[in-house]
Formats: sequence, C-alpha cells, structure tokens
Amino acid sequence: MKTTAEDCLKLSVFDLNRLSFLGWTCSAGGITWTHPSGGKSSIGIVVESGDWPCVRLSYTVPRNGQARPCDDSVDLDQTACHFGGVRYWFVCPACSRRVGVLYLAPGHDYFRCRHCLGLAYESQNYRGWDGGYYPALARLEKLERTVKRYFWRGRYTRKYRKMLVLENRVNRLSKTLISFLDRQSKGN
Repeated sequence: MKTTAEDCLKLSVFDLNRLSFLGWTCSAGGITWTHPSGGKSSIGIVVESGDWPCVRLSYTVPRNGQARPCDDSVDLDQTACHFGGVRYWFVCPACSRRVGVLYLAPGHDYFRCRHCLGLAYESQNYRGWDGGYYPALARLEKLERTVKRYFWRGRYTRKYRKMLVLENRVNRLSKTLISFLDRQSKGN
C-alpha cells in the first residue's frame, strides 16, 4: 500500500495566502504542525515577491537520531483569476509541475509534490469490494459533528434524518463487509 498524503507534513500555498504571507514584497514567519502522536514540527518561511517570486523554507529533518537542517527554495507561479486578482501556486522543484500543496514524506528531506513522492490519497487505497463502506463512514462522521439539533417543533430535523439514513447504510455495509472478509479468510 502506498504512503498517503495524509501521513505527510503538508505545506499549502492556500494556507500561506490565508496567513498573509503572499502578496507582499517580502514577508517572513513560521508554521507549526502538531502530529497525531503529540510531537511538533515547525518550519521557517521567507516569501520573496520580486521578479522571480519564491518561498525559502528552513526546517530540520531527523536522520540517524540527529536533526539535519534543510534549506529549500520553491518558486511561485501566479495565474489571473476570472474576476480580478491572482492565485498563487508552488512550482515543484523536482518536476516543475504547478501545484497547490507540497508534502514532506517520512524518510525524505525536501518538500515535493505528491506525484514526485509517489503519494496517494487515503481514498485511493479503498478497494471495490468494500462497497463504499469507508466513504459512507467518513460522511457519517462528518455529519455527526455538524448536527446541532435533533428535534425541531416535535419533528426530527432534516440533517438528523439524513444522518439516520446514512447510519443505517453504514450498518448494512459493515455487515456485508464483515461477511465478505469472513468468506475470504475461510477460503485461504
């Protein structure tokens, strides 16, 4: 199974724009990530917006128990938006592809696009035999987080009814998936 993009550190040009790094002559700052394991990673960023706009990255990567410093420069490209303004893009240093997100994969030293690192999205690892169980489960979890009220004026809310239907579907799919996996394990 391929390493997924969700397992890597992600640097998004859209986040840099949202954090006001882009659009100025020169800006500097940093970003900190919190890993699911509780560890933290940080990166120093300097954005130079001249004739050749680029982002300079300073960070460390673990190598043989030691922290190895890395400095990288990533060019920026911009495209005109339909109603005015510009949209920024990273230019991958390895393949010169225009991308919105660069990744730092485990075991690699530099941020690159997902194509160069051979990364897949989590959803691409699903097989056809799961019958849509995992995407349905993800939608159900998202819906459960957004439901604020179950009843309104003595009736179920529309969002809650939608959640109940999706919950029934996930339960049916999980039973089907379990029986399929049982048959597969008995056949081997």
